[in-house]
Amino acid sequence: MLKTAPMGLRMTKESLNALSQITSIEAALAFEDRQQILLMETADHREAIAASKEKRAPNFTDT
Repeated sequence: MLKTAPMGLRMTKESLNALSQITSIEAALAFEDRQQILLMETADHREAIAASKEKRAPNFTDT
């Protein structure tokens, strides 16, 4: 877990906590969709893609 993007890890924990109180599958999917959209707009996401293409370890900055 220490090698993953910090923001992604935080949002995963947030999702697990929130989803325990969401009562419908539609609401759960909407919440998860929101989290994915937010994370795809981060510098860490761009870094993960670049690192994968360059076959190197990512250097996450939590932005």
